[in-house]
Amino acid sequence: MGLMAKGLRSGKRYLVDRAWIRVSWLNREGALRVADAKVVDISEKGIALDFPEPVSTFSILKLRSAVHSLEGSAVVRHCRQAGIKCRVGLEMQGSLGWAPPPEPAPARITLSGQTAHS
Repeated sequence: MGLMAKGLRSGKRYLVDRAWIRVSWLNREGALRVADAKVVDISEKGIALDFPEPVSTFSILKLRSAVHSLEGSAVVRHCRQAGIKCRVGLEMQGSLGWAPPPEPAPARITLSGQTAHS
């Protein structure tokens, strides 16, 4: 079971308010897919997204958002159907990470006001 499983992600999760990022990946057939995904929550090395379609566990995804100063790759740790979308848990790779806000943090944060690093 990966770090993204419920309760096992290292670091505190922060619920995110109104943030979208561009995601690209190769699907099972090897075709390039690109989609905008809603950010659900984030931690220093993990991120959960609402995705428009299923994606395979261990797939490598490219994340990009100029608005949120976020660019890099992440590995899919889990994907489950959630209504008409899929909830995808990702583990950020390499130097991609995110710096949390100072405590006490609000119930929901905006990524734009926070520091992302890659």
